[in-house]
Amino acid sequence: MVFLLSIKGPNGLFDINGTLPLLGIHFLFLVLFLHSFLYKPLQEKKEQRNIYILNNFNNTVRILFLLYNKLFLYENNLNLNYYNNSRMNFYLEYIHIKLFNLKLKNLYFKLNNFYIYSFKKIFIFKKIYRTSIFLLSKILNKKIFNKLNIK
Repeated sequence: MVFLLSIKGPNGLFDINGTLPLLGIHFLFLVLFLHSFLYKPLQEKKEQRNIYILNNFNNTVRILFLLYNKLFLYENNLNLNYYNNSRMNFYLEYIHIKLFNLKLKNLYFKLNNFYIYSFKKIFIFKKIYRTSIFLLSKILNKKIFNKLNIK
């Protein structure tokens, strides 16, 4: 190795008198070029992507909060309807026992069947509404985590 370094001659392989600083300047220009034209735009795209993902995440959180709020109001409304229907059923039963009229008895059974049907329908809708919100939140969370590459 020492022998190769001691070889001198014009335009030789190890003629480092003027070529080493020139190679250093070339390397510096190459690094600056790669940094400005390749690395910097990629960093900007990455920042834009992160801002886009965070904005979408905030929007989905707002939507989910609104949906959970609606679900809470809907459940309160269903509970209130259930309470009112129970009271109505109790009053109809009381009238039926007091008056024991055939027409009232038929009316009572019709209304009772209607209320039973409406209770079933209310609970089915409640279940559908809950599962749809749950599935929507799961799908949105999966999409967000896939965009963020979180596993």
